[in-house]
Amino acid sequence: MLNDAQSIRRMIEAGADGYCVKSAGSEELFAAIQAVREGQSYLPSDYEPLPASVLVPVLSSREIEILRLIVAGNSTKQIADHLFLSARTVETHRKNIYRKLGVHTNVELIQYARANRLI
Repeated sequence: MLNDAQSIRRMIEAGADGYCVKSAGSEELFAAIQAVREGQSYLPSDYEPLPASVLVPVLSSREIEILRLIVAGNSTKQIADHLFLSARTVETHRKNIYRKLGVHTNVELIQYARANRLI
């Protein structure tokens, strides 16, 4: 029933291998089933991923700014100097970003950012 990009994204994040809207014809439904049976994913042909600004509404603009600087390879001190913040403030933002996105390391953060087209 739900055909908006955010609903489709939530289903994929929940573990769905495919998504077919209720209004899809029988040919599309069979194609979706076949794709998933063969180990592929299936999304509606008109599905377009949302831009990063919509995908990560839980992050503040400062957290997104820090996220991008982390992904670019900047250290905590470099980020602090660049944004005129203390290193402790940057670390607090980093911890909040990790918690909100469900990651534990910079490697996971970078993988998440790339997978969700945040960079």
